Amino acid sequence: MENDKLHKEIEPFNDISIYETENFAVAVPKVPHIPRTDGGHLWIRAKNRYFNNRTELEPNLAIEVMRLTLLI
Repeated sequence: MENDKLHKEIEPFNDISIYETENFAVAVPKVPHIPRTDGGHLWIRAKNRYFNNRTELEPNLAIEVMRLTLLI
């Protein structure tokens, strides 16, 4: 069951994408949790699968997420 949850189809992005790699998109949510005046809110979304944190990813994908985290 847990495996199915992690590998279900990704919903279309409704966010404003500001940077993309082959596997991930850095995006600004249309309705951010933190207002821009307080620093804003960005997130990194996988293009092909859901994940809650990088420990659920294969090592090469986890490294890519860490690099994106440093970038933004």
